Amino acid sequence: MDPSEQARVWGAYVTQERGRAPAYPPTGAVVESDGPLVRTHYGTHGTVEHRPLATTGRRELAELVRRQQKAFAGRGEPVRWKVYGADPPGLAEELEVAGFTPDAQQSLLVAKFAAMPRERKQGRIRSGVPDARVRELAASGGPHARPLAEVEADGWAAYGQGGRGETVILSDRGRSLAVGWAGRAADSDFVVIGGLSGPYPELVSGFASLAKKAYLMGHDAPYCVAEAAGELRSALAQAGFVELTTVRTYRWAPAGAPARTRPVREIRDGEAVEGQLTTLLGEPLRRRDRTQV
Repeated sequence: MDPSEQARVWGAYVTQERGRAPAYPPTGAVVESDGPLVRTHYGTHGTVEHRPLATTGRRELAELVRRQQKAFAGRGEPVRWKVYGADPPGLAEELEVAGFTPDAQQSLLVAKFAAMPRERKQGRIRSGVPDARVRELAASGGPHARPLAEVEADGWAAYGQGGRGETVILSDRGRSLAVGWAGRAADSDFVVIGGLSGPYPELVSGFASLAKKAYLMGHDAPYCVAEAAGELRSALAQAGFVELTTVRTYRWAPAGAPARTRPVREIRDGEAVEGQLTTLLGEPLRRRDRTQV
């Protein structure tokens, strides 16, 4: 991928993936716009997203940062704010002045699906529903661009209306060795990797189905993107990924312990709800007998 194509791909990524206000947010989440920013409250935490703030002055950046702190402090939510290498330097500086703590820098990598090798070093790749072992693998790695636990909590809205996600597992002799998860918005040119539990680029081949034209997806998605550093970055680079820019997550938390569970969540098919939900009057919600008319 030559520099001119990388520039075009970065422009498309900014337009399609950064600072999108979802038409259908996850159950119970509150999405608010504040000037060029999109703020999402999940009850347990929050995020701030935006497109590049190239025309935003230093004083306005400082005011934006402090308004977000006030909004999240009012809800008792820790907040994550991603800053990309193409963002104005003043943004990171204002976040640090306000007390945000930076994570280690990662690379935002991109590859063309068509140019990626398909061979595998070991085991087999299969799609799967996360179980205890998969969740353990996902939680042991990181930091991830989007933790698997959050994807599961977002439910049907994880990738927006018409979007799709996939969890793939590398297994050998019946034992799960590594896991990866990714998704694609319906109108996007990008399959976005939420996380890989280890330096296993062969997992990426399991996301190929997301790149295909399908219902509510009028075209193929030619590109796959991932956030990575260290050994994972090196492994993905060997598989054909190149760096678009850098990305760093800044974190801040108000005083007090945050909520451990979201205030509203989806109840999946077959999940017991009796004793977990109550009516507004405080009476237990009873499961309806399906045989009744």
